[in-house]
Amino acid sequence: MAEMEDEEIFFEDIPFEMFSDAPGEGEGEQTLAELEQKLQKRPVTPPIPETVNLTPVSSQPVVVEDYIRNYLRHMRMYETLDKFQTEWYATAHDSTTDPVVDAYAQIRDLQDQVLRLKEEIQTKVEFAEKASALFEKLRKERDFHKMHHRRVVEEKNKLIRDMKRLVKHNANYEPALREMKQRYESAMKDKMLIKLERDKFMNRVEILEETLRQLQSQPTTTKDQSSLAQQILAKSPLQQQGQTRLLQHTAASKQKLVKPKKKLTEKEQRQAELKKASKPLLNMRVSDQQPDYVEPATKAAQFKAQKTFQAHQLAITSVCLHPSKDICVTTSDDTTWKMWSLPNGELIMSGEGHRDWVARASFHPGGLKLATASGDCTVKLWDFATAACEATLSTHSAAVFSVSYHESGDYLASCSMDNTIRIYDANTAQEALTLRGHVDSVNDICFLPQSTLIGSCSSDKTVSLWDVRTGQCVQTFVGHANSCNRIASPIQSDALASSDADGIVELWDIRTVQQRGKFNCGESPANGVSFDGSGQILSVGCDDGSIKIINIEEEIAAFANSFAATSLQTALSTQTRTLQHTQQPTVPVISQMLTGHNDQVLDVLFEKGNRYLLSTSADRSFKFWC
Repeated sequence: MAEMEDEEIFFEDIPFEMFSDAPGEGEGEQTLAELEQKLQKRPVTPPIPETVNLTPVSSQPVVVEDYIRNYLRHMRMYETLDKFQTEWYATAHDSTTDPVVDAYAQIRDLQDQVLRLKEEIQTKVEFAEKASALFEKLRKERDFHKMHHRRVVEEKNKLIRDMKRLVKHNANYEPALREMKQRYESAMKDKMLIKLERDKFMNRVEILEETLRQLQSQPTTTKDQSSLAQQILAKSPLQQQGQTRLLQHTAASKQKLVKPKKKLTEKEQRQAELKKASKPLLNMRVSDQQPDYVEPATKAAQFKAQKTFQAHQLAITSVCLHPSKDICVTTSDDTTWKMWSLPNGELIMSGEGHRDWVARASFHPGGLKLATASGDCTVKLWDFATAACEATLSTHSAAVFSVSYHESGDYLASCSMDNTIRIYDANTAQEALTLRGHVDSVNDICFLPQSTLIGSCSSDKTVSLWDVRTGQCVQTFVGHANSCNRIASPIQSDALASSDADGIVELWDIRTVQQRGKFNCGESPANGVSFDGSGQILSVGCDDGSIKIINIEEEIAAFANSFAATSLQTALSTQTRTLQHTQQPTVPVISQMLTGHNDQVLDVLFEKGNRYLLSTSADRSFKFWC
């Protein structure tokens, strides 16, 4: 309806006078006269007048002797015939000197002319009858079509009047619909904020429970405080809040456990917060918790597109998942990012602020913040609690292609077309380190889980591994023949997968610093790459609109068997000393794929539990596969 409101539609009734009769379709009398006039102009034999002035038959030399001879022979007057011939040729009679009018020949000519004229008259009579019947038929058809045309014009004018009335009626509902849409978006935003506040509250409750347990274990805690702590731990979180405040009030009144803090000035508080937030890179926290075992997504090749969401006005460049909830964020070339609930695809929140396309987004590990990279050379930090942009980082001098949060949430990395990788302190929004080494645009980065390493891929056809604590390049992997587009790491942090513009995906083993596998996704570029939760299945989004599903172990085993067979053939050829040329083994094209997008697939992402797969495309939609 908004689109109909933007486009001004003009409707106008059609008068009957605009639809004039076709040429030659006047009233009956006039049309008949015109038809007769056309018939008269046809190049046919002119009609026979009432008085026919026939031209006299020209005198022709008539052979009278033949007539007489034939007559005498017919009458069997042979003597007379002989005498006639003798006298006729004896006198050498010349017929031209004494012409005899052949009335019989003249009569025959006149009879032939009369017969010809009668045939012509009969033909013209038949033509006139057919023309009259055709004219009558055309007149009836003209009257029928004219009546039908008038009825169509009346119906069209009626529809135009109804359309004008509906447009006018719709204009009255448009403000209400717009207001309802705003209310819906506001309600979804409030719902999301309430969920985030609930999670924050539950975290506080857990902290308070731990504090109460510590109070119980301390010898200086009184019996009343201990019993009160037990009651609080046995109640619901909402009741815990009130009882915890009561416990804090009791402890403060007795001044046994809580010591009064010195009141600081506003400047001292700001310095203390800054000092507390700033953490050196050498002391970067790394989780030592082992990841949970997840069954491999072996049935990913049989996933079906359950839902398709038309999310943006332009191509959707990437998708990222919330760390703990079924919520995703999509970024687009229309300069916005949007947050959706899964699997229903309800819009929760949208962010507008970038001046150019948004390339990638990354959730804070706590789930309360988001970082986005854009073609306007900036990185923006968004806070869900305030539903606004918290900070804008403008340290890059060219378009920013990707961002990635460290698992601790204290640091953020970004890569750009200016050939650099920059590390920021996420708490102070200040740049902490710049990594230089690539000689071309850095297209993607990712922090390796449970480590201080960060992987990067570049248009210089290399994949690099950096240690953020020292700012040094640990290893550079060389093997791609074209620009590297995306990079991904499994949750086990033992490998890196990189895709390039030739449709090749290479798997690198970080422990042995070697190429572990090579996969061919076809002739079209490979854009997005993602590991499943087990690290054994790889999904790749390609320019041909397909998503290739790679079972790493099976594909490596198949390639190894092919390579061994080729090596054996080469060895046998050498032993038999035969001149046989053996080609190098080629990587077969991946056959398992998911199809459904109408344009190139720009990004793919497995859910960490392998329950579903998300994909984004240049057809302005993202799909939910499971």
